[in-house]
Amino acid sequence: MPKITALYCRLSVDDKADGESNSITNQKDILAKYAADNGFTNTQFFVDDGVSGTSFNRPGLDAMLAEIQAGNVGVVIIKDQSRIGRDVVEVGLLKRQFEQHNVRFIAATDGLDTAKGFDIMSIIRDVFNEFHVADCSRKTRVIVMIVVRQCRLLCKARNVMFRILCVNATAKPIVSTNTLAPATEFGLLPWKQSFLRKFKKL
Repeated sequence: MPKITALYCRLSVDDKADGESNSITNQKDILAKYAADNGFTNTQFFVDDGVSGTSFNRPGLDAMLAEIQAGNVGVVIIKDQSRIGRDVVEVGLLKRQFEQHNVRFIAATDGLDTAKGFDIMSIIRDVFNEFHVADCSRKTRVIVMIVVRQCRLLCKARNVMFRILCVNATAKPIVSTNTLAPATEFGLLPWKQSFLRKFKKL
């Protein structure tokens, strides 16, 4: 029996936001078609669903590596390089393991195939894949900072408004001499008094 053609799929929680293009089902379809079109047999899927590319403790990946170390795998095929991971050093170590066990490594949509020799673009793609994670993390921190600042401004505005209303509330009572204009308690119109009572409850 020929060695296993390992078809590896990974989808992180963040990748799910990209829609169908990165779904596990879509990855499986792409890999199965690639294997069939290029004559690869004895295919076996290894899947990690909902696992970050920065983590290399993955059940699917571990199962595939166990088969590789046992000498049972001849080829590893992934959709694109980001599926194997988003850490340049860790991905480099994985590639070294593939090489040590004479495993051919293919990234179908990236055009990477180790059987064709060294590909400098694969290293550049690994760097960009790691940068993607760092960029998302930076954007998340920026969004959190903006939200915190907005909350602080809202709290300051609330405190200022409350003080203004309290100052108005301590004003001397105004007695109306106009029968058409009802008297107001503490110099506040009725709608202001209602607003103040509601505001104190916030």
